Amino acid sequence: MVSLWHAFDFTASLQAADLGVADLGAAEVGQVAASPRVASRARLAPSFLRTELLSADEMRRHEALWHDLAGRALVPNLFFEPEFALAAATHLAPAQAPRFLLIFDERGHPASRLVLVAPLLASGFGVGEAKLWVPEPMLSSTPLIDRDTADIAIDAMFEAVRSGPARASGLLLPRLEEGGIFAGLVRQSILRSGRNILRFARPLDQTGLSARQAPPAHDRVVAARGARQVREAVEQFLAIEALGPSGRSGEALLLSPSASAFVRVVTRSLARKRRCRVELYLSNGKPVGGDITLRSGETEMLWKTARSEAPLTDGVAEPSAAVTVDWLVAARPGRSPAMLAFAARDHFGRRLRALVKRVVTKG
Repeated sequence: MVSLWHAFDFTASLQAADLGVADLGAAEVGQVAASPRVASRARLAPSFLRTELLSADEMRRHEALWHDLAGRALVPNLFFEPEFALAAATHLAPAQAPRFLLIFDERGHPASRLVLVAPLLASGFGVGEAKLWVPEPMLSSTPLIDRDTADIAIDAMFEAVRSGPARASGLLLPRLEEGGIFAGLVRQSILRSGRNILRFARPLDQTGLSARQAPPAHDRVVAARGARQVREAVEQFLAIEALGPSGRSGEALLLSPSASAFVRVVTRSLARKRRCRVELYLSNGKPVGGDITLRSGETEMLWKTARSEAPLTDGVAEPSAAVTVDWLVAARPGRSPAMLAFAARDHFGRRLRALVKRVVTKG
């Protein structure tokens, strides 16, 4: 029997990821490869950084600073900008509403500079893991981080989980692109601090990325870009989806008042900034398909697709699609009983799910 502590091998975990291992089993847990006599310690956040954890309503007073950060983010991410994130928090939030972790650089006081925004599901009473909140409509899980202070901002994010205000035993980073810039900076931060990391492989069909389907047979395409045109086109899009395969399977947006309201709010607000386009495919004057495309930074991405009939061929993943994993970073440096508990929970959870699957298959 292999001890779960064996999983605490940071170097092996990341080497396995670099070699393209799809599933590392129960969980791969990392620990900085350092001499026991020279153990690393979590680096305290500099005194010029201020951290807050705010509700969606409280975030509205910082929208100007939030937009400014989005314009200088290390990795542009439309899904964590105000128009998208606040609408998601309003319409898609679970019983436990997300709160937003903000880190300010006070060196220019009183003109504070916002250097990080990350929506979190906080743990209760500092026990368990906090989680970066990334519901399904969000195609990217990279927080907004100032490109000039990324290192200290990420260190401060983990320090906020260790000592508050987002106190927890660890921080779960879901749907992480291991080859991305953000993942690389997280690696460097945990190497500096001596924290452990659990790596959970994700099934390929749970990346949250859209698939582009071939346009249906059509004789005309109508592209809506202005706010009013987008508003009207989205209503037709929702109707197409409700009459197609999604509606027949009970998954259409119109069947969920909160989901359809969210789509309406987001597309309208983004259309006012020319960051949303809706294309409708018409056949004999009748809408038979539609695509909603959003712009993040200089990149356009397909967000949602609707077809009145099932496509003849399977959807093809967008070129930007990448296999993602979940990382759970310990709040404190060194070997953590909490991280061992997380590893055990995942290990036995996987075994239980596999057992249930075998029973259902045989039945």
